[in-house]
Parts: sequence; C-alpha cells; structure tokens
Amino acid sequence: MDYSKFKYEKTKKAKEAKKKQKVIQNKEVRFRPNIEDHDLMTKLSKVEEFLSDGDRVKITIMFRGREMAYKDRGPVLMEKIMTRLREMTGEEVHMEYTPNMEGRFLNTVVTLKKGGN
Repeated sequence: MDYSKFKYEKTKKAKEAKKKQKVIQNKEVRFRPNIEDHDLMTKLSKVEEFLSDGDRVKITIMFRGREMAYKDRGPVLMEKIMTRLREMTGEEVHMEYTPNMEGRFLNTVVTLKKGGN
C-alpha cells in the first residue's frame, strides 16, 4: 500500500469524525439576590435557550456590598431558579454539584438530563 494514500485516508477519516462531534460550551448567567420576577424570567429564558442548544450553564448569584449580610437569600433564590427552569423546559434539569459560596458568588452548573441516562 502506498504510504501517502494511507496518510491521506487517515486524515480524511479524522476530518469526518470531527464534523460529527458536538462541542459542549460553558455559558454563564449572573443573578443578584434582589432580582424582580420579570428580570428573573428574562434571564431564565436565556438559560433555557442555552440548555436547549446542549450547553452547560453556570448559574451565579452575586452578592455586593450590604447584600453580603443576607447570604441566606442565595439558596432560596437558587431553588426558585431551579423550579422555574424545570417548569419551563418540561425536562429534568440536573445540577452537576450543589451550590457553594466562593467569596461573593454562589455558583452551580446545570445541564439537561438526557432521557436514556
């Protein structure tokens, strides 16, 4: 077999395999603890759009200044976000890890749970 032909076919197969793969991107949406309902729904619709595209979404709740005294509002808002996302998508939204505080930010990463898993 001709080596150059073998090398050409190998690169051609690699290109075909690369075309078929899905690249998962990480997106981030930031919330504040005193967010109003309409603003929350606007941001959640963006999260839903990212999830439907197959991306992972990092949800961050930012605390600034005096909001640091009310850190207990963060988990409540995170639970509200998760229940609304489940209602909007109609599918199971999966948290990759429990929300945790990192300085002034409460973070978690969500994905859509696939039906077969």
